[in-house]
Amino acid sequence: MKINVIASGEDSLEIELEGEGRGFANFVKDKLMGDEKVLFASCIMTHPTIGWPRITVRTKGEKPAKALLRAVAKAAKEIKAFGDGFKKASKKKTK
Repeated sequence: MKINVIASGEDSLEIELEGEGRGFANFVKDKLMGDEKVLFASCIMTHPTIGWPRITVRTKGEKPAKALLRAVAKAAKEIKAFGDGFKKASKKKTK
């Protein structure tokens, strides 16, 4: 995945996730929306069949990159928990 910074300011950030789909971008956006310092987060596709998803985030009281890094850390933790849960479930014998 290549991340392109489209716009960056004191309280806003827009990035493009080259090589990714809308699902991953929406997952990250949902984690951003759970952060109390995030005023706004969105995921858009500039075209339905070509192009890459863009995440836009606006924050209050901190740099948006910091909020994005927290969101990514939270997403990674949830993905790990899912993987661990699946490993445990797949070891159980089904009849």
